[in-house]
Amino acid sequence: MSRIPPRVPSSSTVGAKAWGPPLQPRPYVCGWCGDRSPGAEGLEARRHYSLPPEENASGEITFAVVNVTGHLRFCEHCNYPTFIETFLQRPELDRQYPPPSFGEPLPGLPADLGTLYEEARHCMAASAFTAAVMLTRKILLHIAAERGAPAKALERFWTALEYLFTSNTVPRTYASWVDRIRDLGNETNHRIQLCTKEKATDSMAFTTMLLKVLYVLPAQASSSR
Repeated sequence: MSRIPPRVPSSSTVGAKAWGPPLQPRPYVCGWCGDRSPGAEGLEARRHYSLPPEENASGEITFAVVNVTGHLRFCEHCNYPTFIETFLQRPELDRQYPPPSFGEPLPGLPADLGTLYEEARHCMAASAFTAAVMLTRKILLHIAAERGAPAKALERFWTALEYLFTSNTVPRTYASWVDRIRDLGNETNHRIQLCTKEKATDSMAFTTMLLKVLYVLPAQASSSR
C-alpha cells in the first residue's frame, strides 16, 4: 500500500510558499554517500494540504489539513542533493529521496559478495523486501563458491550449504544463522507470497553477522597485528 498521501486539486492547496533558503538546519543521512550531513545548505518550501474527508471509528466524517515542508538539501560531503518531505501532523508519512541505505557498510568483502550485500541494503531502503531476502539467499551460495565449493556442490542449494559446514567455512555453532537465512529465502523463492519488512530485516541481520564473522572480523584482526 502506498505511503504517499492522496493529493487534492490545487484549488484545495492553501498557504503555498515559494522556494527559499532553509529556516534551520535539518540533519539527515545522505542516501548517496552514507554520511550524516548537517543539512544546512539548500532550499525549502511549505504548503498546507487539505486531505480528503475520512470516516473515523465512530462513523464521523473528519476533515484534516496537514502542514507539509519540502526540503532540498545538499550533502556537505558529496555535494549531491536529497529531497525530504516532512508532514507536521503525520510524521509516519515523512520520506526521503534517495533514502539512506539499510544497515551498515561492511568493508573488506570479496568483490561479488560486496556487490550483493550492497544491493540487498539498497533493496531494503527502497522497501523491496522480497528482493532483499532473495539476495541474502544468493549470498550464501556465493560464500560457498568463494570458499572453494566444487561445481557439483554448487548445482544444488542444499549441497552448497552443506559444503559450508563440511569444509568448516561456517562452524556448526552458527548453523542456526544459516538455517534462518535459508528458510526465509526458500519461503520467498518457492511460495507465491511477498516478504514482510520484519522477515527481511531478520534475514539481513543474520546475513550481516555471518559476513562479519567470515570476512570483516578476520580482516580487522590481520590488520591489527
